[in-house]
Amino acid sequence: MRTFLFISIFSIVSMITTVASAQAPSPMEVKKVLDYYYQGQTQPPILVDLKLCESIFKEGDEKNNCENVIDVNSITNGTSANIWMNFLVPKDTTASILIQLNQKGITRATRNTSISGSFRYRTWKKVTFNRTGDWTLKVFYENEDDVQELYSATLNVKEAPAAAESTGETTE
Repeated sequence: MRTFLFISIFSIVSMITTVASAQAPSPMEVKKVLDYYYQGQTQPPILVDLKLCESIFKEGDEKNNCENVIDVNSITNGTSANIWMNFLVPKDTTASILIQLNQKGITRATRNTSISGSFRYRTWKKVTFNRTGDWTLKVFYENEDDVQELYSATLNVKEAPAAAESTGETTE
């Protein structure tokens, strides 16, 4: 009983500590975000987060969130990944987002998506890294007048480890 009570109290204290460590934004920071959302119709969307994921949650509290983040330092030739993005998009707007993957100066893949006004618009596109070497991942916002780069990163795709050869022998 005492052990259970100690574990329960310890769990509650840990949860309170975790919640308490998250800092609330200042009123000015909140006002800035609200003003952007409600009056930023002439502004581009904000790319809040971008991850490479093995899959996307399909249901539950995590629906549309990244599942199994792929370490960008461990991408190997043949890896398929979802480029998962989270945007803040001003209210009553629609934006065109372009994703571009370049390797050795050549565009190897492009993906387009349309996003609309939301505090948390999550979208993803699946790609396959089918060559070794450095790749450049870019995300653009396009409107009638201009194309603006929102994100750029270099990823190094390595050769997949060779599969162990089977000798056909078994050991007991």
